[in-house]
Formats: sequence, C-alpha cells, structure tokens
Amino acid sequence: MVGIAHHTSFMPPLIKVLDRILDYHLQHNRKVSSCLQTGLTRDEIDELLKDIPYTIPEELYQLYGWRNGMNRKGVQNYGF
Repeated sequence: MVGIAHHTSFMPPLIKVLDRILDYHLQHNRKVSSCLQTGLTRDEIDELLKDIPYTIPEELYQLYGWRNGMNRKGVQNYGF
C-alpha cells in the first residue's frame, strides 16, 4: 500500500473503510479501481498547499495519502 496513512502501525478508520470499498471494486472487477492514482506523501501534500493560508485536517492528509484521486482515464470515463 502506498501513501502516508499506511506508514504507521495504526490504520485510521477512514482508511479502513476506503480499503474495504476498494476491495469490493477489485473483487467485482470494477474498472474504477484501476483509475485511482497512488497516494501522496505528507511532504508532497504540504508542498501543494504551501501557498494556501489554511490548515487542513488530518483526514485530508489521510485521504490523499491513501489515493490521489483518479487519473485522466477515470475522469473521462466517469465524468468527474
């Protein structure tokens, strides 16, 4: 597993739920699972947000550490 949330021995509840949803899609050969990008590191997230005058909650670090959204194929296929 890639991303910041999986670098600790404790897996946050949000990540457990997201992994279960992803597992469902993988087990049922849903194409959406292949469109997810790998997660970002905390440093990568901080770099992207360096000019934003807000502090993001830990849950957003967890979410984008788990997966960084969909690739272009997924966006085109699913209209997001």
